[in-house]
Amino acid sequence: MSEAVNEPRTTPPIAAMSPADRPLVREIKLGGCGIETLAHYLKSLGVFRLFAEQCDGSCRAVWRGNTLALQTNVTKDELLAFFANDYVPTPIISPWNGRAGFLEGEESEDSTRMGPLTVGQVLASGATRLQPYREVLAQVAELEVVRELNSARSELKQLEAEKKAKLPYDEDRMRELKVLQKALKARLLTALRARLPEIAVEWLDASWVLTSEESPDVVPLLGAGGCEGSMDFSINHLARLLELFDSQTGVASVASQAWLESSIFGTSVPGLSSKLSIGRFLPAMGGGDNATAGFRGASNANLWDFAFLMEGALLFAAAAVRRLGAHGNAPSAPFTVRPSGVGYGSAHPSDEGASKAELWLPLWSNPASLSELRALFTEGRSTIGRRPARNGIDFARALTTLGIDRGVSEFHRFGVQQRNGLSDFVIPLGRYRVQRRMEVDLLLPLDRWLDRFIGRAKSDKAPNAAGRAARNLEDAILRLTQRGKSELQAVLLALGECEAAMASSFAWASDPKSAIRPVPPLEETWLHEANDGSVEYRIAASVAALRMRYRSGSKSRLVPLRAHLSPIVAWEKEKNLGVKWDDKPGRDVLPAASSLVDLLVAVLERRLLLAVQAGHSHYSEHAPIRAALGDVAAFVEGRTDDARITKLLRALMLIDWPSVPRDSLSGETPHLAP
Repeated sequence: MSEAVNEPRTTPPIAAMSPADRPLVREIKLGGCGIETLAHYLKSLGVFRLFAEQCDGSCRAVWRGNTLALQTNVTKDELLAFFANDYVPTPIISPWNGRAGFLEGEESEDSTRMGPLTVGQVLASGATRLQPYREVLAQVAELEVVRELNSARSELKQLEAEKKAKLPYDEDRMRELKVLQKALKARLLTALRARLPEIAVEWLDASWVLTSEESPDVVPLLGAGGCEGSMDFSINHLARLLELFDSQTGVASVASQAWLESSIFGTSVPGLSSKLSIGRFLPAMGGGDNATAGFRGASNANLWDFAFLMEGALLFAAAAVRRLGAHGNAPSAPFTVRPSGVGYGSAHPSDEGASKAELWLPLWSNPASLSELRALFTEGRSTIGRRPARNGIDFARALTTLGIDRGVSEFHRFGVQQRNGLSDFVIPLGRYRVQRRMEVDLLLPLDRWLDRFIGRAKSDKAPNAAGRAARNLEDAILRLTQRGKSELQAVLLALGECEAAMASSFAWASDPKSAIRPVPPLEETWLHEANDGSVEYRIAASVAALRMRYRSGSKSRLVPLRAHLSPIVAWEKEKNLGVKWDDKPGRDVLPAASSLVDLLVAVLERRLLLAVQAGHSHYSEHAPIRAALGDVAAFVEGRTDDARITKLLRALMLIDWPSVPRDSLSGETPHLAP
């Protein structure tokens, strides 16, 4: 590439042109800005944000397949020239971190570590494009709380060194300093937000959530407050900028220009290698053990990629005060929820314990301005009914129930998971389309029960069967959100499995500390929408619908079939079924049967005995639906899948049968409204 790009611009920035002088809008596809990884996604946001803020304010961005496109008034060459010559980096600094250049203790002036050396190089620079950086760095250095934190940290490090060397040390003072250091860091964050210009506060908001409490929370996207292990993102970013531009003139090197085109448009650059590690954002490009032929490979990350992805991360600045509201556990950062360890090929129950969060990154198919995109990320809205989505399953449900900001067509799901020892990597977990699924609404009445059961079933003290049932239920719900009605029966079967797991571990399920109720009776719509038209389904429904009444002393007792498979007490009120755990389970709950026939025989025997004990002169059953003679014949002749009937029976017994009209499975079956 020629060095012409280093010469002064001959064409004024688009923002400086009058509307009459601007060329027609064109769409430029950015071949290097995709969605494959978190690094690519953030880079795409960064390129658009900077270009719209500093060059073409009328620019709009849109996803074309897997690639970002810009609708702008400039040419491809002008876009490259802007970033090479005119782009002014956003001040990204993390003075609360030990390696960010401000907390070097007594060695601050003579430190040879990367942080203070890089900060010093910028402060001594003369490049116009680095002027905002110089001003912010100087402001931070003047803060009294920075000096206090530096002093406390230095003293604490000295005591820790004495302890490690097994020398006498002041243990009480060490405890005091740890408390003081935490308080000073919280004070520093508050001071930075109050004193720094808005352009520098965005990085703080993308790294921390400052609530009304003294202890701030980290935003999972940027690790532990803008660092990952010993790598401080802000200093790494600043050091990369000094490799891309001359610190005194601000001129981009020839190599920098080639890397720029490769980063934005995906062109090939032979011999691309650097000392840069993008870490969690793009671990495959970080080099290291087994990265190539031989034992170790060099990093082949593009310096511009890191610069752009840091700029893109600023759109994730958390709006904590507005978002937390009355929900203390609501997500505190845009499109960030607790992890759900289901729905991807490598899913494992241990993932949730080793995962920090899930990120659901929006894709939009209609051109959007930067202000529209900022509004989208500031709100970061995903709701289930009236509450915010808490985890990945909730977020997937929100995509189907109009609980997501309109205009977003798809989300890319990422998990912040522990891999490679103790390192956190951001792993792609799949893509999910935003589409209305009426069937998912059927879960809303179960919402509180789902939250309670799944949470308890995943605890360390839960029975293994309950944990498996909870994971199967989550997996079925996730498939329902994407495939719709065809997966509703799988959700129904999973609910039956959950009920069976609770019944087999009744002491755990009925423990007041657990406070898990039986599965709430399911509305009639489940019966029709889960109907696959099979003989097995109709037979299971006709048996599951059975219920009998008998008098026990002066009281009338309702005994649905469910009472023989789970230790429940049932009642009917205004043609709706109510259930709760039986405080003193009797002999109505039958032991596990080896076959469907054995189960049906045991049910019949028990119900005949109940009728006799109640002094009934005849045996009476009630059910809103009956099996057709053809279906009965198929069962008698052995032409049915009895194991499947048994599973369906356990699921369909959860239906609120008193609310089901008579013969509702014959003739026309009602369906959900479109």
